[in-house]
Amino acid sequence: MMSRSFTKREKILLLIMAVLLLGLVYYRFVIVETANAVERYDVTELESELLVEQMKAESKAKMLAEMENGTINANGTVTSYNNIKNEIRELNDILGGTSGYNISFEQAVRSGDSVRRNISITYETSGYKKARAVMKELKNCKYRCMIKDVSFTSQAQGTSGLKSGGTVSVSLNVTFYETMVDADTALGLKEEKNEAQVQEGTTEY
Repeated sequence: MMSRSFTKREKILLLIMAVLLLGLVYYRFVIVETANAVERYDVTELESELLVEQMKAESKAKMLAEMENGTINANGTVTSYNNIKNEIRELNDILGGTSGYNISFEQAVRSGDSVRRNISITYETSGYKKARAVMKELKNCKYRCMIKDVSFTSQAQGTSGLKSGGTVSVSLNVTFYETMVDADTALGLKEEKNEAQVQEGTTEY
């Protein structure tokens, strides 16, 4: 069996190749894997999403607080029944500046001389600022009303969208109040039965 000793030059070349091989292994299994792990668990995007959600929550809380204060300090005039045409005209004027809206009316309900009409409204705007502006106009409507059941969603991406171009969809209910005093008609009204009336109409066998 023949054996051969390496020359000094060959030993240097083998050492260099070993160092390069170790370098490649280190790069592949340490540096590359570490970079991939950082990318997989990068919290920067999560922090941005959390900030967006926090800003949304703050905007919603502010909007709902404004509307709650508006319902306590009700504005507008209580008109005689039936004021539906003027209420529709007022709503169309207020919602005319939105990206789109839909209005759904329920039958007006009478309780004594008081009449209430529930209206469901959905509309879209470009940003929370415009959405709040429309709700403020509704609150300050010339006819007495109460806003409730407010909810909204946003398709905004990033924090800038919360203040500008993000589409905001709003859903709410408005109750308009009228009176039978000086009313010319009672057509279209649904009589609200109180507990006494319900018990009076119950027959025992």
